[in-house]
Amino acid sequence: MRGCAAGCIVLNFVAVIGTARAEQALPQVTIDAPAQAKPKPHHSREASSRQGRAVPAPAPDASSPSTAPSASPSAAAMSAPQNQTASSRVITGAEINALPFMRPGEALEAAPGLVVTQHSGEGKANQYFLRGFNLDHGTDLAITIDGMPVNMPTHGHGQGYADVNFLIPELISTMTVRKGPYFADVGDFGSAGALGIEYLRAMPQNLAQVTVGSFGYRRLLGPGPTRVGVGTW
Repeated sequence: MRGCAAGCIVLNFVAVIGTARAEQALPQVTIDAPAQAKPKPHHSREASSRQGRAVPAPAPDASSPSTAPSASPSAAAMSAPQNQTASSRVITGAEINALPFMRPGEALEAAPGLVVTQHSGEGKANQYFLRGFNLDHGTDLAITIDGMPVNMPTHGHGQGYADVNFLIPELISTMTVRKGPYFADVGDFGSAGALGIEYLRAMPQNLAQVTVGSFGYRRLLGPGPTRVGVGTW
């Protein structure tokens, strides 16, 4: 009984202290900002003559880069990302062709973190690695060129087989890069990433190129735009 009585007294004492603290109200603080004096109007001939003039807006600085990237009308096959990050971005054809590569598939390595290699001859789809994962020959990497799916749903070597050896890097306009975990709008093969390649709709001039290399490597390229009706071929 003594222990119970002592505990009740302590609880009542704590309750009284809590009530006393709650009743103490902080003093109200009022802050008054000093009144700002209005500027006096300057009555002069120069000021009166400027009242009727329109001040032109300053011209944009050509040296400062634009923060908003120009959207290419040809990059509509896959939704273009708004922010340029390592996992979601649009790479131009000029940036891709500025990198040295030997095989057409290596042009895809412009995508950050993507490794395109080959463990056999040139007549086979490349081996893709993204973020340290083996994507085989395209099973988990959805690739489209001008909206055409490159991944083959059924193939003897494996599902999602993506052979890009027919790619012409010089004709790339943009490449939209999106890295997983998954994109439902690009189909079953976009679990790790998706690449949307768009070709140029027109070239500023004709191009003739001859490449000769080791082991009998020969390459001849000669694209040129031709107007056909309302389009360009």
